This record gives sequence, structure tokens and C-alpha cells, in this order.
Amino acid sequence: MTKLNEALFICEAGSSVGFGHFMRCLALNEELKSRGWNCHFAMDRESLSQPLVKNQAKAAIVLPEGINTDPAEIMRVKPEGVDWLFIDH
Repeated sequence: MTKLNEALFICEAGSSVGFGHFMRCLALNEELKSRGWNCHFAMDRESLSQPLVKNQAKAAIVLPEGINTDPAEIMRVKPEGVDWLFIDH
């Protein structure tokens, strides 16, 4: 069995930051999925509580509070690694 390519999207969504970051990542997510990729979102609890995000980001990981955008730190939430890491802040 061939391993699927893995992508991880880090972004925010909500009343204070809007939904542009999430929508850009969602478009990339949909394209990659159509090409056979396994995609995940990693977001803070506030972002994941937004109805739009709940309905669209099915494979979601909760980012621990205070985590920054350092890729090494982010990879603690997905220690098995990914092929592509997208950060949109």
C-alpha cells in the first residue's frame, strides 16, 4: 500500500481575524485532497469553534495555547510528520 502524501494547515478564523486565512487554506486543502493527499487543519480552540470551520475542517487538531509558528514546535502536534506544512497568519 502506498503512503498518502500528508499536508498540515495552520491558520486562524473568527470574528477578530476574519475567515480569509481559513478560506485560502481550505481551497488548497480541497485541491490537494482531489489529488489524493491526506490533509489536516491545526487551529486554536476559538477557531475550531466557528461553525464554518466545524463544517469544513473535518480532520482538525487542537493547537495547544501559546504555540507559535515555529515549524519544530508545531510538529509536536503531528510528530509522525507531514510532507507539506502551510502556515497562514
